[in-house]
Amino acid sequence: MGASITASRVKTIYIRQNNPSWDESYVPSILATRSEAPSVSKPAEIYSSKFKRRIHCLSNPELNFALLALYHPNIVGIQEQRMLPPLKSEHPLSGFPGVDKVRLAPMMGTLEVAKELGCENLIRKVLITNKQGERVALAVPFIGDHLLAIKSGSQISCINWSIKSNQSEFRVKELYQFNVFNRNKAKRESQYLRHLIEQVQYESCGITTHALSEDQFDRNVFDNLRQIYVHCQSSSGLSTSKQQKLLDYFKTAYKQGTPPSEIIGYFDLLNKFTPEQSKQIFYKAIWNRALRVDLFRPVLIDRPLRPEKVDVLEHYAEYFEGQQ
Repeated sequence: MGASITASRVKTIYIRQNNPSWDESYVPSILATRSEAPSVSKPAEIYSSKFKRRIHCLSNPELNFALLALYHPNIVGIQEQRMLPPLKSEHPLSGFPGVDKVRLAPMMGTLEVAKELGCENLIRKVLITNKQGERVALAVPFIGDHLLAIKSGSQISCINWSIKSNQSEFRVKELYQFNVFNRNKAKRESQYLRHLIEQVQYESCGITTHALSEDQFDRNVFDNLRQIYVHCQSSSGLSTSKQQKLLDYFKTAYKQGTPPSEIIGYFDLLNKFTPEQSKQIFYKAIWNRALRVDLFRPVLIDRPLRPEKVDVLEHYAEYFEGQQ
């Protein structure tokens, strides 16, 4: 959570996450602002034209994996900074349009999971005043990273992504391989148990959790997705026919080994398309997978494009898989 855990902040999270939606009205538990994000975090927002709202990320890894999720054409929903309900609740997809609620299992609460795992002490509580004026204890909720809705055929299922910088951050056993203070050991162990609670909670309703870290993925993929995404979310202002004309030129240049910058410069010289318009069409074509370039190598606009050898989504397909 953010810098301080107060009753007011906890109540805000519960209000925001009361039956969270999958449309543009979704509000994450924590906003990517300095007033709400943890002091050591790197909050960032990216606008998704697909989901018509801003995606809130609290770290560079979260931002990178959000872009990877948005790049997948079968991802039909994302709930970042989702509250892990302390009490038993409906399946996260129960509010997804067109999903048959009958087949969805309910989700255990973190309080019940923690009790089963023997770590109830991890669930902190704050005192609040309810509508009757009584002082009651309210569980401080854990917050997840990215919960994804993915479509496969006619079925929609969920995948939970728990995100870190390094895979070692998920492994508690490494605590005892080094001479570190007991306090640090206890902190890492509590982090491990918190992730275990999250995993078991989602498993209770048939949702697979993937523990993802940046060191598992090619750095060039993330760098390319960032660069491409910056240019492809705004409108070029061009008609459909003009966009197609530009795309055809880029496809021809791609086949002939001509750098995209030459096409951009050519149309700018003719005063037909601005460089920014041409770049938007070029990068959008890569994002929409109309131009299949090698994302495992730097995509340089002043160099011939390298043809795709390995599809990023096929290479990392296991992380988009879950229970059907």
